[in-house]
Amino acid sequence: DPSHDSAGFWSCGPKPAGGFYLACFSSRGPTLDGRTKPDIAAPGVLVKAAAGGTTNDYTNKSGTSMASPFVAGTAALMVQADPTLTPSQVKSIITSTAVDWGPSGKDIDYGAGRLDAYEAIRTAAGAAGTNIAVPNHQFLSAELEAAGQAGDTDTFTIEVTDPTKPIAITLVMATWTSNGDIDFDMELLDKDGTRVGLSETASRQETIGITTPSNGPYTLRVYAFSGSGFDSEGGPYFFDTSLGGTVSAANEPPTADDQPVSTDEETNLTITPTGSDPNGDPLTFIITSLPANGSLGDGPLDTDPLIASIPHTLASDQARYQPNPDFNGPDSFTFKTNDGTVDSNTATVSITVNPVNDAPVVDTGPDQETAVGQAFNLTATYTDPDVGD
Repeated sequence: DPSHDSAGFWSCGPKPAGGFYLACFSSRGPTLDGRTKPDIAAPGVLVKAAAGGTTNDYTNKSGTSMASPFVAGTAALMVQADPTLTPSQVKSIITSTAVDWGPSGKDIDYGAGRLDAYEAIRTAAGAAGTNIAVPNHQFLSAELEAAGQAGDTDTFTIEVTDPTKPIAITLVMATWTSNGDIDFDMELLDKDGTRVGLSETASRQETIGITTPSNGPYTLRVYAFSGSGFDSEGGPYFFDTSLGGTVSAANEPPTADDQPVSTDEETNLTITPTGSDPNGDPLTFIITSLPANGSLGDGPLDTDPLIASIPHTLASDQARYQPNPDFNGPDSFTFKTNDGTVDSNTATVSITVNPVNDAPVVDTGPDQETAVGQAFNLTATYTDPDVGD
């Protein structure tokens, strides 16, 4: 038991059969005196071993008591290969050759990682050789928002290239506590959208395994639980996968931001549309409607071409708004972002054109002639471009 071992005992976290993933009942550290445990993770679920008190019987057992003999047997073979090894050297080789699972380095879930008996023995013997083929291991980490909020679900794509190897997924909520408000769950969907795996517990870990997968692709959904009067808070999580293939974050659509801007009459305005992408992909900006009381140019310079038709993808990620002569008041245009695969929502740039006092205009009419000393009437017209003046 990694959380209650004595200072001189080296503990092991068990792993179930049917793929590499951490058993849900595997104890976690740290110990009460602050040491990071376990030291290593090894097979410990339904392990067949000789039954005690018998001469010809076997039994299947699970737990640290079954994982520890795997490590002890590995250590024995290492010492057989090199009898000069000390206990500390044996431990160092086992931990340094382990396949790192969980966050980088030793952690309270996997210790140094998954036991790699072949590499440990080969290293002890100083021998050459090629390890056995095992499923690919991949570590991913992310963060969810609280249930009911945007970002409360993450989606990942699993591509299977070798269906002879099982799929195994272990998700760990890094900040979970028994009396806390974080509860993330996950489900696995096949290429037809049929659920083939589900893990919904109230513990620190969720686990899914498929012994005989198809070629896929599969979709993994990680989501914040909501139900029975409980809504999970948000927080970080990570998961380790073991499979004959790869896992990648599924493409999520980008977003476009509404934006208020203002300028004065007869004054051009450079506008930089904004948006974001959950996957960090570069964005392009697409104008989807033009302003009704002005023109829009593709770029900030007066020499940049005006946009004549829509939809139009900005070449410089900036637009130039030019209000119509003497116009003041509200105007607008709309745009979307694109991440190279899908478009975002439609966003609106709301433009306020502020009035500016224009000089009045006097029109004296056509030229007139009169004789010296002869009076005549001169009629002039006065206008003001500003309504109400």
